[in-house]
Amino acid sequence: MRSFLFTLLILLPLSASASGMQISPDRLEFVLPIGQEQQKELVVVNPTADVQLFEVSLDDAVGSMSVQPKSFTLESGARKNLTVRVDANGLPSGVSSTNLSVVSRLMSDAQVQVNTGVKIPVTIRTTPIEPRDRSKALGILLAAGIGAAVAMLAWDSQRLSSMRTAMADRFWKTNDVVALEPEPVESEKITPPITLPDADP
Repeated sequence: MRSFLFTLLILLPLSASASGMQISPDRLEFVLPIGQEQQKELVVVNPTADVQLFEVSLDDAVGSMSVQPKSFTLESGARKNLTVRVDANGLPSGVSSTNLSVVSRLMSDAQVQVNTGVKIPVTIRTTPIEPRDRSKALGILLAAGIGAAVAMLAWDSQRLSSMRTAMADRFWKTNDVVALEPEPVESEKITPPITLPDADP
């Protein structure tokens, strides 16, 4: 009789434990302003006596959401930290939701493979940017713009000074300029006064 390899997949929604794994926390919730990033961690534990391969995936992509690592192996009793990151840049204000699926299977050559899995609910709440945060962002952009303008003016001034010096050097090299010595100034001759003798009375 020919033997067959059967694979059974059991997904337990809204649960953080199955016969082949334990995950905490049992759900993730992100609350962040639009345009910012946030990350949280999941801990996956292999409670069985066998070596297992784990694979992680998102049911629906919400914005720039990612999880690392997506595939890993755990020995009996070992654990692994997963990093789930959400980038709210481009997301509308409101609530979005998806599921994070974690599936495990035995690293053995058994004829019957039973894959177990857990779905972790993920909720993302995005809020509008606060006016003070917006003012702070505008202030940072304004300061950066002013700094760039000052640096540009200083560079232009230095460049203009260098150009003037180069033009002056080129003028003196290409033109024979004779320095004129000042002509001596003759001093005026002063005639002494003539004294007449006194007349006799």
